[in-house]
Amino acid sequence: MPGSGPIQFEASASQVLGGLRRAVSAVLSGLDGVSRAVDVADRLGIDRSLAWKVWRVSAGEGGLPSPAHIPGRAGFERFLKAARNAGVGLGPVTEAREAYAAFGQLAGAHGGDRATADIMLGALTQEGKKRQEWSLRRDAFHANSHFLGVRCDTLYQADALLPPPPGYMPEVARLSVLSGFRRMRADVPWIISRSALATRDGLRPSPRREPLEGGSESTGLVERFCSLPTPGVIRRRPDASTVEDEIQPGPVGEPVTVVLGERVSMMPFEPVPSDAVTMAVFTPAERLCYDVLIPEGMIEGTPELKVHSTVHGDTPHVRGREYDRIPVFEGFVDLGPARDIPAVASIPGHGALLGWFLERLGAPADRLRGFRAMLRYPPIPCRISGQYTFSASFPGGAA
Repeated sequence: MPGSGPIQFEASASQVLGGLRRAVSAVLSGLDGVSRAVDVADRLGIDRSLAWKVWRVSAGEGGLPSPAHIPGRAGFERFLKAARNAGVGLGPVTEAREAYAAFGQLAGAHGGDRATADIMLGALTQEGKKRQEWSLRRDAFHANSHFLGVRCDTLYQADALLPPPPGYMPEVARLSVLSGFRRMRADVPWIISRSALATRDGLRPSPRREPLEGGSESTGLVERFCSLPTPGVIRRRPDASTVEDEIQPGPVGEPVTVVLGERVSMMPFEPVPSDAVTMAVFTPAERLCYDVLIPEGMIEGTPELKVHSTVHGDTPHVRGREYDRIPVFEGFVDLGPARDIPAVASIPGHGALLGWFLERLGAPADRLRGFRAMLRYPPIPCRISGQYTFSASFPGGAA
């Protein structure tokens, strides 16, 4: 095998995976009447799962096959023996066996074992990258649900930027939803929300926070949209900068929906060309949806989605530490006027909730444009940020 550097590895992997695809395609071309995976199963008398994998190696998306589709050694040998018995020539079968052996050597040399090699090789193909990402995230979701004792169906947050008074940054109206929250162990309390004002110079004292519904000392709980009985939520201030909302212990397995809403203002103006809104994620969830609503003309283009691990600190998006960056293939999508954005189907009553939220914002809601990012099985703990560049019309914006 060539050297072990990243360039040599990618070159070797492309050569080996490409060779395996060509060799398997040559074997299948020796079979009459085969145009689908089910035809391979019927023609060779092998199980449909193995036939589907072989077919995907030969005819999957992209230029290279996804490692997730490459059968194990025993399965691949069954395929070759069945092909030989069906009349495929010895030459194509031998070449396919040699191509598979080269794949095994590559996996052993760079990954040490098949599972590790699949992770490394999967990142080289778009199809493999997505399948691998979802598979690993799903496994992490189930593991974290077990270890932490909680899980939820959908995490949702909407951040609406609103015009500020002179001398301040844009205000933020925030709607947070924990939908289908379940405890896997008895009497587990859980922090469901944490936020702080972070700048490049560090954390600032907590800005003004006003609930969208309720009194000045409220946690921001929007009871009309919560499940019944109303979940018990308390607000903590662990330091002068940070606010945490904690759901109190409850019974195992009973689904709970928590909705919080508040308006954050009086954040001192900073002459910066760019900024971000963020969503802290530490609850294992099947789905996450993040809506960012921004006044028309305030920013350039579409916000950029970034995901950072928070194992080394709560504000990695500000510090710009790339070793905390978690690569994801999702991004924000421009949905047009905020009043026209669709409801999130996995959150019961979300359309009515979103309508209520926009009405609470008043006239500025008519000028908001909606951007949405959706992730399956988001990694935890992390902070998701929507990073944007101010337009030239905004003070301190792009020239």
